[in-house]
Amino acid sequence: MSEETKEIHLTDEESVQQELLQAENGLAEGAEEDAEPDCVSVRAVTHINQKSVSALTRHIFLSQRAVYVLFGVTALAFTVLGAAIWWAMEDAILGISVIAAGILIPPALFFVNLLVIKKLAPKTFQVRYRTVQEFSFGSRISVVEKSDVANGKTNAYEWLALLKAVEKEEYFFLFLDAGSAFIIEKSGFSLGAPDEFRTMLRERIGDKFKE
Repeated sequence: MSEETKEIHLTDEESVQQELLQAENGLAEGAEEDAEPDCVSVRAVTHINQKSVSALTRHIFLSQRAVYVLFGVTALAFTVLGAAIWWAMEDAILGISVIAAGILIPPALFFVNLLVIKKLAPKTFQVRYRTVQEFSFGSRISVVEKSDVANGKTNAYEWLALLKAVEKEEYFFLFLDAGSAFIIEKSGFSLGAPDEFRTMLRERIGDKFKE
């Protein structure tokens, strides 16, 4: 093989390698662009802390109908038992005591649960490792999660993936399922404002947004 032929082959191989490298770079850039929603109109940053996690957990607990049913059934059972004791045993003091227990125990359990929620919040992974979530809202929802243990990566979600969204005094909660949600701090908007985000939620998910 002549020197000229070798040079041509080397040149061709270099060209192919350059094209492959450019293609890989293009795919990487494309992946980053895909993770960022188009036409971003609202951005927000949330610092996951004890207060925000407690607020979310408390909302989830209070929104469970089973909790109220259980407490109601407990109060009713104690009331019936107290009345039966009063009537059958003719012991008014004991009967009234059982009825009073039925009235007082459910609220006591209710507030104990709220206290437990508050105490457990600092032990969650996101609170312990000082997690920060950066949100971009446009045609999709983009979330970048950073913490003491990892820089994280960008995840993108379609609006249709949201089960529901709820607005509270200081936060918006975006639920992907019944037991977990993204926390959006109203004080954390870097682009746009709570009013704009509220309008976006109405437009994007309609009745799934509970104000």
